[in-house]
Amino acid sequence: MSNTATSVEPAQAEATFVLLNPVAMDGACWQFLGFPNAQTFHYPGHGGRPRQPGWTFEQMADEVVERFAGPLDLLGISMGGAMVGHILTRHPHRVRSAIIACAGGVGRIADRDARLRSANARAEPARQGGMRAALDANLPRWFTAFARRTGHPGIDYTRNTLLAMEPEAWVEIWMAQANSEPIPPERLRGVAQPVTIVAGMHDVASGVASLAQLHEVIPNSRMEIIAAPHMIHLERPESLAAAIDRHFTWQPIGQRVDAILGSSGL
Repeated sequence: MSNTATSVEPAQAEATFVLLNPVAMDGACWQFLGFPNAQTFHYPGHGGRPRQPGWTFEQMADEVVERFAGPLDLLGISMGGAMVGHILTRHPHRVRSAIIACAGGVGRIADRDARLRSANARAEPARQGGMRAALDANLPRWFTAFARRTGHPGIDYTRNTLLAMEPEAWVEIWMAQANSEPIPPERLRGVAQPVTIVAGMHDVASGVASLAQLHEVIPNSRMEIIAAPHMIHLERPESLAAAIDRHFTWQPIGQRVDAILGSSGL
């Protein structure tokens, strides 16, 4: 099976398609997806961008809408999905549609102490053993055992990118999650845009249940479950590309679809 998807850009060219990457990744993480005209965005400490201690998701959401003019179609995976949630609720007039994938924390409320404990647990491997330790701790959470065993190119990209990252930047990512305000469910209930929610059947990091709860909360949403792990864009890009195509077919209508679509991943 090819590792490069062959999808085309959204037919409605009046909106900019912006891709918001997961933690510790950069614009190259989309290389297998097949949307060459989509725009990418780097968080502080990512993709050669200087570190910015103390940054928050709210700041990055504001920066995205400042960076790109006109209506936006958004795709966010994992941490990028959380960014999409903040853009939808802070700048709804700028969003035409959105796709949130493998982002189980969107709409989940926890007090700051709980967020800080979780952030410190994720940051600790890099504090103790550098980015090699962070890589070893997260590859099993992000990819299937089969991909790790067979030398999948998405694993090669992830390994090279994480090992090149400053450990301090890794720590700051997780502190940003702790310092960013959760999005209350009532604000998500006010989202009027069409939103597709994509869950990975084999995603041990985010799971499926929390994304199903997000589907219940967002009014004009539809949901797909794809046979994929957390880093769906790297291990199963062709499956995600097909889901994106279905999103843009549905987007002009944009009415809620209650039934969850299961997929073979093809």
